[in-house]
Amino acid sequence: MSYLIDGLAPNASKVVHSRRNGGRSAGGAAISEGRHRKSSLVDFIDLVYSPLECPLCQKVSTARSDMAQHMMDQHRDQKLFSCIHPTCEHAYSSRAGLRYHLEHAHTVVFLADKKKQVVLSNKKERRPSKAARKVDLPPSMEEKLNRIYDPKVCPACHERFPRKTHVVHHLKEAHDGEEAYKCIIPECSREKSYATRDGLLYHLSSVHGSNSSS
Repeated sequence: MSYLIDGLAPNASKVVHSRRNGGRSAGGAAISEGRHRKSSLVDFIDLVYSPLECPLCQKVSTARSDMAQHMMDQHRDQKLFSCIHPTCEHAYSSRAGLRYHLEHAHTVVFLADKKKQVVLSNKKERRPSKAARKVDLPPSMEEKLNRIYDPKVCPACHERFPRKTHVVHHLKEAHDGEEAYKCIIPECSREKSYATRDGLLYHLSSVHGSNSSS
């Protein structure tokens, strides 16, 4: 494979070969320096876990949407996507969960050729954003937020999950780019929406503070 994870070769035993489904080999030109790193990391995961083949029962689909539905119907919450790092034992129930893990826990490098390396994720440069830092809201505002946006329910499609982190991963995979969170304060003059709950939390804390009605 033309990749390194924390300087090590990926664990070949975890690789699900996708060539029979029309996939490209990991040494192909699927990733280039000009691509967005997030998209390139998705390409890398696709080369390891074919998006058209179930990693557990090997069912093959002709469309990504069909495979996503199969995973939801037959294997929900099963941790089928193991980290490709040779010594990492983490596993996730979704491709988005694995991508988030690779982005924040490992440094993934694509070796384009002997002279060029493309860094797909770099754990050393990750810094918590303002929205990601812990935000404390007044109890009444927090109660209203949880009433309008249940932490375990997707704000876009209203699917319920057993854990809050599952909603985060689901939003990244199924609703990437959508801004489903809106301010819960009726008199708010800002029309901006937010892609994450943390973004809305930061807005509520910094703009409305404790001076909002419940």
